[in-house]
Amino acid sequence: MSSHINTKLTELLKSATDVKSANQALHEMKVLIDAHPNDFLICSGYATLLEKSRAPLKVILTSWEKAHQLNPEDLQAFEKFIKALMKSGEKNRALSLIDNSPLMKVHELANKLAFANLLHEVKEYERSEIAFEEVTCAFPKSDEAKILYAQRLRNRKLLFKARTVIQQIAPDAPLDKKSLAFVIEVKRVAALLESLEGKSLCEQDDSALLAMKHAMLVFENRDLPVANNKFLGKTALITGSLGPGGAERQLTRTAVSIDKKFVNGEKISGIAVTEHMEILVKSFESERDNDFFLPYLRDNDTKVFQINDLSPVAVSRLGIENDVLSDLLSDVPNPVLYGVMRMVEYFRQAKTQVAFIWQDGAVLFAALAALIAGVPKIVLNMRGLPPNMRAHISRPEYHEMYLSLVRIPGVHFITNSRVTALAYCDWLKTPESLFTVVYNGVAQMAPEPCHDDEKIWHDFELLTKGATETIGAVFRFETDKRPILVIRLIRQYLLNNPDARFVLVGDGRLFNMCYELAQKFEISHRILFAGRRQSVGYWLSKMNALVLTSRYEGLPNVLIEAQFLGVPVVSTPAGGAAECFINGKTGYVLDSVEEPDLLDACEKLHNLIVQFKKNPKLKSAAKRFANEHFSISEMVENTVRALVL
Repeated sequence: MSSHINTKLTELLKSATDVKSANQALHEMKVLIDAHPNDFLICSGYATLLEKSRAPLKVILTSWEKAHQLNPEDLQAFEKFIKALMKSGEKNRALSLIDNSPLMKVHELANKLAFANLLHEVKEYERSEIAFEEVTCAFPKSDEAKILYAQRLRNRKLLFKARTVIQQIAPDAPLDKKSLAFVIEVKRVAALLESLEGKSLCEQDDSALLAMKHAMLVFENRDLPVANNKFLGKTALITGSLGPGGAERQLTRTAVSIDKKFVNGEKISGIAVTEHMEILVKSFESERDNDFFLPYLRDNDTKVFQINDLSPVAVSRLGIENDVLSDLLSDVPNPVLYGVMRMVEYFRQAKTQVAFIWQDGAVLFAALAALIAGVPKIVLNMRGLPPNMRAHISRPEYHEMYLSLVRIPGVHFITNSRVTALAYCDWLKTPESLFTVVYNGVAQMAPEPCHDDEKIWHDFELLTKGATETIGAVFRFETDKRPILVIRLIRQYLLNNPDARFVLVGDGRLFNMCYELAQKFEISHRILFAGRRQSVGYWLSKMNALVLTSRYEGLPNVLIEAQFLGVPVVSTPAGGAAECFINGKTGYVLDSVEEPDLLDACEKLHNLIVQFKKNPKLKSAAKRFANEHFSISEMVENTVRALVL
């Protein structure tokens, strides 16, 4: 390469200080690369500019791959290529290249460090730690190796292990300014946590949990403005997604219902709503079905924002005056830091007065942000049993998080069942007075068909001509709902009631497995696998009884929806299911969640059907119970009262 071209390349790379200037430099760089397509330095420079200009990942990946092919011995190009592969979701290919690259076999400090660091990049953490240990042993005088190792440990919130590594560096070691600042910070934050905990801490102690705990407890004695329970001010409802779940349905229904009252200038239980509701959703990407309720919100002109679209603000730029809090934020769990960097400024600018946070995951990323922003009222809405009773969704952060939040003024809890409230109180050893029970608001479904419903039902009627009763279930064919147990229940029921027929509404990952099991049991001809239907009310109206076999529930809406149509129910005692009907009158609760007695379930189903056929007044009793306890208006009034407490 001529000195002229080399100078031009250097100038272009130096000029790319931001996205805009990088895009400008790219135009000139394209001229160079068109003229010298196989020049390694130009290709790697082009790839660097693509990164700075935030070009599509595929383009960046292709460029670094070409640069690596042009010079397989260049360590930097190889590292960039591996990182591009990881960003593109190609971990297996990245790991294979790391393990098989001759570069990674060279016994030089730079190569050994690159190997350990790249294993960290591809999330092979155990192997990465072993490789770093080998480097620090093989090159004991290398402070660079120790610093990089400690940095990667701290990236994983292993603060105390990082401290152990940097303690191997001599106090008078000639570190550069950045490395020295890192060493000082690790020692300072570790000492701070020990001071706050009042004891010495070791490598095994979880610095992220401790940092989160004490960051929240900074607000343990915060001052709150005098509450005015005659007005509901700026309120943000916060959740993870708008997917097709019961919690998402309740959140969107709540926001729209309150917003309509605001638009019409109507008070709710004597409380005036002063501003539009706002919904903050971490992601409503359609690819993951996270946007199921988004059209409903937009049709009703309810404001909704995607948190992933909010620009992150560095902690150092949030204007946090409390030095302890500032120091702790670097080590809080990643979801917590995600929320702090995106939501503090949002809450401040929106002047949010109530942060209404739905479900454990959203509490993790939003609660501390609301505290830092000075939101006076933070209401945590729990939709199911606590994480200690649902191990499959639990995270180690939850217990410490809630233990801290119950100590902070202005933090309150809402649950949609008393069972859930009592379970959280028991888990957190906190008084029930912190919790308000607000039952779901359920809309009565119209028993009207749509699309091909009538034809499907007519064909099934012909197939099951002479059936004496129709028993149904409406659920997702997923593990928590235990659809396989439903198939076993159906087989048991048909032994004594061979003229019964069954309608299963819903779909999911276990749908095909359930259908195949029904064929194996030779009962598939008595079951209509209706799939996912929009007109659930139509299918409920065809049932003499409904059964729910869930292992985990919050407050199952389908039990309420069935009663609105006069259909009795039988359910496991999952979550707040037993609060959804009058046990022994409009439904029956089974004795066990984990091991429900199928014979008992069959007997209860049969008895309900007989009783409702004999006594038509029971249908009215079911409808009346549902309307009195689970109307949307009742839910909205109770929610607003809880938000202004």
